[in-house]
Amino acid sequence: GKKLLLKGNHDYWWTTIKKMREYLEENNFNNIDFIYNNSYEYDNKIIVGTRGWQEGKTSEDKRLIKRENFRLELSLKDGIKKYGDDKEIIVCMHYPPFNNYEENDLNFISTMKKYNVKTCIYGHLHGEVGESAKQGNIDGINFSLTSCDYTKFNLVRL
Repeated sequence: GKKLLLKGNHDYWWTTIKKMREYLEENNFNNIDFIYNNSYEYDNKIIVGTRGWQEGKTSEDKRLIKRENFRLELSLKDGIKKYGDDKEIIVCMHYPPFNNYEENDLNFISTMKKYNVKTCIYGHLHGEVGESAKQGNIDGINFSLTSCDYTKFNLVRL
């Protein structure tokens, strides 16, 4: 199948999208690509995403959340432009999308609602922390924690 990779917080190997795609092409990896300010269509659904960031108190945290929310919106707009506005959208994020910021440019869920997103998967939470993770339908969006150790490395059907 096709593998879509999304940047996480420990992906120090992640250089530029151009260099990574060149590497894939040079090594004939035709079934791998990256979600990075872009989108894909699969099974009549649009797949988008961004790394996200954790809520924090510093101005740097706010700057990174704002940037990642902007990247999410770029990905959403790309999907709608390429595949139409009548398809279900699945958002993929590394960090959980939940924060307490009221400002729309700092709030991932506000951005998802703006584009009528119905499904969001996320990771980052490991071990016992996953047991108390926010999941299920929240504000009309179905959230699922899909960290490998949380799912015991089992696939999650969306």
